[in-house]
Amino acid sequence: QRVIIDLKNEKKWNQIIAMGDKFLDVAASDDFTENALVIAYAETNNTRGFATYGEKAYAHKPSTALAMEISRAYQRLGNDAKYNQWREKVLAQDPENIDILIDMTQRYSASQNIAQALKYAKMCLKALPTATKPAEMNAQAWKSKVDSGYAVAYGLIGANAYQNNNFTEAITNFASSVKYYKNNDSAYYHMGLSYWRQNKLDPAMLNFAKAYLLRGATSAAAKKYLD
Repeated sequence: QRVIIDLKNEKKWNQIIAMGDKFLDVAASDDFTENALVIAYAETNNTRGFATYGEKAYAHKPSTALAMEISRAYQRLGNDAKYNQWREKVLAQDPENIDILIDMTQRYSASQNIAQALKYAKMCLKALPTATKPAEMNAQAWKSKVDSGYAVAYGLIGANAYQNNNFTEAITNFASSVKYYKNNDSAYYHMGLSYWRQNKLDPAMLNFAKAYLLRGATSAAAKKYLD
């Protein structure tokens, strides 16, 4: 341990890795060495090594910060199963982590796992009102993140309501979504469709017009309905 401390002070990370790996072959549960290897692998940008020893260090001393870093390591490695597993561990200790809640909502939505996406969207809406701004983040960046969370969550819930022909609920949630992201052409387009299906033509035309003018992916379809 004295040698490792000296090497850490000298920032000789590769020597710590070489020594620590050999030492753990004969002392597999030595958490001091595991923690030193976690730092060394992080400092040398060895993502796989960091993830491996990070898991071992977490088993001895769980922490939200370490779980978050392990999840990011697996994200960089492209291991979605492990990434999701460690994101869940973060949420178990920090259920109001809106970074993860927004990310999980978007990921499950993209993979068409609507049940899971809705679960995280609802968790996100519950967490956002009391979420605390990180000290290192400025007020504008925090507002953008919070607004994004609301827009994504309400938009997903609205889309699910629309797919289930619950047009009143769809309109309510899409309207909430565009309060936080005014350029959401898909929300305006589906509000237009929802009003159309209820034979409410004036608000249908208004929302189709907004979707058309935003020139997004729904612009051409919105124009057809508007005409």
